Amino acid sequence: MKKTLFSAPRHYIIAGLVGFLVCSGLLYVIENLMTAPNDETLFYRQSIVFFVVLVVFILSAISLVGGVWGTLQRKFSKQG
Repeated sequence: MKKTLFSAPRHYIIAGLVGFLVCSGLLYVIENLMTAPNDETLFYRQSIVFFVVLVVFILSAISLVGGVWGTLQRKFSKQG
């Protein structure tokens, strides 16, 4: 029997919330801790990290919505 990484909707919700925390941490690094010798280099470095933040944010949002959707489906399938 094949076992998946996430077996319950709450795991998707937790993964989404952890992803949002990672995004906020990376945004803090971009704004406050990242340094460079000149403005162009700083902008280049920030744009690379921002792309990573954007990808993680989108994956976290998908995971969170999937977990909430799965929770609602389970709730309504037990009622009806």
